[in-house]
Amino acid sequence: MRMSYVLCFLLAAFSAPAAATDLKQEVEKIGSAVAENFNKQDGAGIAALYAAGGAL
Repeated sequence: MRMSYVLCFLLAAFSAPAAATDLKQEVEKIGSAVAENFNKQDGAGIAALYAAGGAL
């Protein structure tokens, strides 16, 4: 039983940095898209990046 707890802990510890890297890349991609649309003064392009019912 103790071994399964250790295994679960190790699995969670090693998978968290990979998920954080993916999230960081996604945030950077959206941020650059917002900046690009802002520089082009494209309000529709910025609005298209928001999901319906999404949270800011």
